[in-house]
Amino acid sequence: MTKKQPAEISTEERLVMYRTAESALKELFSLESFCLESCISQPGSLYPAWPPRTIPGRLGCCNKNYFEMMRSVSEGTPTTQRFKELQKENATCQAHREGECDYHSETGCQVKCYNTPICLGYVCDPYKYHLSRNYQVNYTWEVVDKLEKILKKGMSNEEFEKWLVNIQKATERVKKGKKKQKGNQEIIEV
Repeated sequence: MTKKQPAEISTEERLVMYRTAESALKELFSLESFCLESCISQPGSLYPAWPPRTIPGRLGCCNKNYFEMMRSVSEGTPTTQRFKELQKENATCQAHREGECDYHSETGCQVKCYNTPICLGYVCDPYKYHLSRNYQVNYTWEVVDKLEKILKKGMSNEEFEKWLVNIQKATERVKKGKKKQKGNQEIIEV
């Protein structure tokens, strides 16, 4: 008996998956102003980078044009080629700041869609700890890997749907707020 192979997911379907994940993650991140209160609005980042930054909005996590880089995603695939085209169509670039991200400002990232996996999925350790401590949401580096997996054609529809449900559960938990949380809640893995 041969095992049935899953149907191939097209480039456009993969890009829809990516945008769906991007929208879901951005909704989760938008529920609190953790970065604004802890980093962006401060005279210097509370989470120092090297060299240290002294101007508000210049963060340790946004010190290069990661938006233009695809960490380990194969550049030559039809999916990543189309992704790069869509990035260019949707980018709003600011004046270049030496050694800093061109797309980052005092109010955060100016890119509204098609962020690279590292831009979209990376969060600092203090924010991960905040999500874990206050909401029992375990946010790990694997988010970046999962976003890359979508573009590499390595994530199935079933795997994607399961992950999306976890992002949505985490979002709902954060929406309810810390004071309304019950003790001994199940940890949500994003």
